[in-house]
Amino acid sequence: MKKKLVDVAVVSAIMRIAYGMPILVGLAVLGFAGESAATPLPTTLDQLLTPGATTSFSGLGYSTIQAVWGNGAVRTGPPTTGVAVAGALSGSESGLLFTGVGGSLAYADTPLASLAGTTFGASVIYDVTAPAGSLIDDFTISYAGLESGTASVDVKGAVRDPTTLGVLGSFNFNAASDSVHVILTTPESEVQVFTSLTLSSGLPIFGGAAGSAELTSLQETFSTTGQGGPPSVPEPATLSLFAIGVFGLAVRTRHHRARTN
Repeated sequence: MKKKLVDVAVVSAIMRIAYGMPILVGLAVLGFAGESAATPLPTTLDQLLTPGATTSFSGLGYSTIQAVWGNGAVRTGPPTTGVAVAGALSGSESGLLFTGVGGSLAYADTPLASLAGTTFGASVIYDVTAPAGSLIDDFTISYAGLESGTASVDVKGAVRDPTTLGVLGSFNFNAASDSVHVILTTPESEVQVFTSLTLSSGLPIFGGAAGSAELTSLQETFSTTGQGGPPSVPEPATLSLFAIGVFGLAVRTRHHRARTN
């Protein structure tokens, strides 16, 4: 008789759990549906410029992305729809890679002598957030381009505190292609990167064009220190199973108390 009572209790608990599952799963899915989804990579730059747009890659989050493309250039290069953005890995660092869609990232030339000396300008600004428990402690920027004649590629900028805009590290290039590793003066959980691109077509020589400059890629990666990692977010099924386990324990405890009274 005692065994039969236990069997009835177990069946009763299972039935309650089974009927409760659709509700628990539904609540879990509803909770996740309410969160705003980050834009997956790869994408194009225009998709990241809408207010509130974010993206992430390898544990780092990117937000408050701004860009200006083309400042009175002979050829302004692609609009933001023509700039591809992808995740980048370099050793232990991760970050973003900017390239042109079906062409160069930026380009300036002098098809007419009267236009020689004009420039192409662009800038990209964004915030980078480290995973919980980690700090961003250094930054590497590398880019590839081409120069001919007296044309030039200039890439400069800084890593700043997003609140005070205090400079944590800076870079300044005047070469077709280059790369530099910047150790931040103080590690931060969030930093802002400001990158300015200037391509000059050079000065005219004997009434003709002096050359052209082209930027094909720009990569910016970061390393972190600390034991943090991407926040662990349980999947809806995991949440449901956890809730079901607690529910079953509560049923069993109540039944045990009822028998002892």
